[in-house]
Amino acid sequence: MLLRDFVFLLWHESWVGSAALQHLLRTAKTEEDIERFWMTNANKMRLKSIDAVLLAAQEVRERYHYYHAHVIFEGEARYPPQLMESRRPPLAIVLRGNADLLSQAQIAIVGSRDIAPAAIEATQLICSAALCLGYIPCSGGALGVDAVAHRQAMQYGAPTVLVTATGVDSQYPKENADIYEYCYERGAVLSLFPLGAKAQRECFPTRNTLIASLSRACVITQCREGSGALYTARASLQLNRPVYVASGLPFHAQYAGGLALLSNKQANILCSSRDLPRLCPKFYPPLWFKTHSPKLAQLSERLGLGDEQESPKPKKQTKTRQNSIPRLAKTKNEAPEQLSFSSMVKSPPLARAFTALEREIVLRLKEGTANLETLLALSHSHDENSATLLALELDGIIELGMDRRYSLVRHVTDLDLAMEAN
Repeated sequence: MLLRDFVFLLWHESWVGSAALQHLLRTAKTEEDIERFWMTNANKMRLKSIDAVLLAAQEVRERYHYYHAHVIFEGEARYPPQLMESRRPPLAIVLRGNADLLSQAQIAIVGSRDIAPAAIEATQLICSAALCLGYIPCSGGALGVDAVAHRQAMQYGAPTVLVTATGVDSQYPKENADIYEYCYERGAVLSLFPLGAKAQRECFPTRNTLIASLSRACVITQCREGSGALYTARASLQLNRPVYVASGLPFHAQYAGGLALLSNKQANILCSSRDLPRLCPKFYPPLWFKTHSPKLAQLSERLGLGDEQESPKPKKQTKTRQNSIPRLAKTKNEAPEQLSFSSMVKSPPLARAFTALEREIVLRLKEGTANLETLLALSHSHDENSATLLALELDGIIELGMDRRYSLVRHVTDLDLAMEAN
């Protein structure tokens, strides 16, 4: 406790660099080790003695307690195991929310603040599919793609992880205060910075690197060249974690950053939810799936992604520094396995029951391909339309092509359409 309080105060006040404190935390065994560190760095200290540091640490700790914030140091039980794969694991993270989520499978969904209508819909569909597959969406709490991803999880009462570039006592930007409040109760807000830290330009790349380190994969739905989302993608690539880019419009500045990743063969194209990687059965379904997200559990059951699925047995994993890290399923060549619903669920009968809205969508697509705006006009409820498109897509009835148009990919007879869903 003596060592932790000592390191805590020096980290909070930024008197000594993280690398030096990390070394002290890893190697110190006795009080003499702390005293030697104090003497070596005496010129950096703004208090007169180690006892004064420990007293100040107790006072600062009360501030963290007031905000229900917890500082988790490397080596402690709640420290996210996936961070140990980083070249330089952070000394400490600050958490406000549910610490149990940190060791569960997360997926980064990131992109531009200035988001196009088509990208909004793509982000919502991707987030819904990721949730059904057992991932927790992880993003940066910014305007645009980040906010859409967080709020889509909120629609289902599902957890989401927000990584902020400020202290967890701040809500930046203020327009997303509702997301922060939700994450305090149903998700988690994380930061690499102490309480009181304000938004600084240089903090955002560090924030994006943490998002990548926490996540099993990274999805970019829309971003410009030079976008901060590309920091997340590059950090994911350095960690050998897959990067996906939702298909976007060519010759359009809003999508140029993601398309450049595809052009350089640094990312996989994400044309439909079936392209998302699967988690190994050991990590699906997650603990929060049915107990905290009944709406999502119902959607998942409707799409055939419930507990009754018979997933293939995972191949034996090689040992890593942390065996508890959630893993993606692997193919023989060790590439991320593409989602194949035929291997997860039994094929539905040809005489599939359709809801009224599903029937309208199928009838429209029987006439030819249609863009998203056309199909959205078939219903007054945006949420209902999104869930219906996702259900039809996951059942292999419709598909979103690279031209951003939906098409009918399975033959549907008039007899099929005549059967109404309960």
